Amino acid sequence: MSRTEVSAAPAKPPDRGGLPAEFETATLTRRALQALAALTVLGAIVLLTPGLGEIRAELEQVRAESFAVCDNELDPGVLSYATPVPFGDGSVIYAIGISGLSERLRACPREEIRESLLNASKVLSKKLAH
Repeated sequence: MSRTEVSAAPAKPPDRGGLPAEFETATLTRRALQALAALTVLGAIVLLTPGLGEIRAELEQVRAESFAVCDNELDPGVLSYATPVPFGDGSVIYAIGISGLSERLRACPREEIRESLLNASKVLSKKLAH
């Protein structure tokens, strides 16, 4: 995921799609994970640092931006982008994304892909509400 500055204190707790923080923590710590590629982020889980450190910060950033980036973290040369598909009450159980070879996806500016995914997310959210 991208490494950018995250605001220190959000105005409200991050939305977890209606799930309690305890569920998130249990999910992140229930078993030891293995790195699938050289850039897989595991440090906080392996060390079990308080607050789950780097991974929790990335999750908060993804929630704030409604956009996730997985760059060479699952497989070398694979780049993925995703955005949530929220329900009217703010809960999230779906996401929409795109994955492909890094070289090909980098040909399109990240912000254009983000906007396209956010627009598709809005359309799907409306269709799923009916």
